[in-house]
Amino acid sequence: MCFPCFFNLTGKTVVVVGGGTVAERKVRLLLRAGARATVVAPEQTSWLRASAQAGALRSLLTSLFAEHIREAGPVFSATGCREVNRIVAQAADALHLPCNVVDDWHFSPVQVPAMVDISPVMIAGSSAGSAPVLAGRVLEWIDSELPQSVGDLAGLLARRRVVLH
Repeated sequence: MCFPCFFNLTGKTVVVVGGGTVAERKVRLLLRAGARATVVAPEQTSWLRASAQAGALRSLLTSLFAEHIREAGPVFSATGCREVNRIVAQAADALHLPCNVVDDWHFSPVQVPAMVDISPVMIAGSSAGSAPVLAGRVLEWIDSELPQSVGDLAGLLARRRVVLH
């Protein structure tokens, strides 16, 4: 059974192992969440390379070594190679780091759910790996039913909110 949780990644270092299109999609989401991303892969998409050159992320054009993830928060493995993903998951576990292995819930103690982003409102749903397409479809339905003004309303309420300390 899974327990839902949201991470505040603003300013936190995350490591993404893999340099293909799946890794790129994950990095785009992480950067949007405010994370400082390090990508570890000998080959990377042109967008990942260009983003590294622009200073938006750190790129290591090499294979994974344990020291690459030692100082990270969450670790994401998106290599497309089951054996490499297993090694990443084991390395993260040995360092007590949360790890998500994209598309392989067997090696993944952390699941990243399907999401609806009507910023600042985030709605997430998961099937705990049993039916990810179904979870995605349910979230698509929710997204189609919610007006985009929900995000505007949440922003207005946040500005009006009194925080007690």
